[in-house]
Amino acid sequence: YEQIEQWYQAWSEHVHVIATLLVAILSYYILKRVLVRLLTFTAKKTRSSWDDVLVDEGVFAHLPYLAPAAVLYLGAHLFPEILQEPIRRLTTAYIAVNVIILIDKFLNAALVIYRQYPISKERPIKGYIQISKIFVYIIGGIVVISLLIDQSPWAFLGGLGAMTAVLLLIFRDTILSFVASIQIAGNDMIRVGDWIE
Repeated sequence: YEQIEQWYQAWSEHVHVIATLLVAILSYYILKRVLVRLLTFTAKKTRSSWDDVLVDEGVFAHLPYLAPAAVLYLGAHLFPEILQEPIRRLTTAYIAVNVIILIDKFLNAALVIYRQYPISKERPIKGYIQISKIFVYIIGGIVVISLLIDQSPWAFLGGLGAMTAVLLLIFRDTILSFVASIQIAGNDMIRVGDWIE
């Protein structure tokens, strides 16, 4: 009887793990086939153009990648105890990476939408978008690493000062030209279509 009970417990654990993996895979395909197509169809039918830009930049198409990680995170307790914590760390880090990619795509879409308005010729925002992306990737990278090694993000900020000094030396010219472009845009010194001598 004890052997049967042990066999049943082991088999039930395997069934739970397989079922969780299948649900994670199905959630991706269901969202990709149903949600993304529904959002794309709805965006094409509306009169506004901003939702079409979101479709073209792949904002909606990237949403299904979050579903399997969410399923695995919620179903981590069904896995063997030794795997539960690594699964939670990996899935949270994976979700963080995909959120960063989604923000990047959304910023690209925002830039395309902004360029459709006449004010974009007078006040370009490409430099601000690039700054936003740099901050998003730096903060996101710190968060992902801290999630993977299960440490507080503040532990990385101590060594961030020395790393920043090195980066300033390496990318000095790039940073100077970047700041100059922001000053030119902010002071309205030059516009698209002007001749430069």
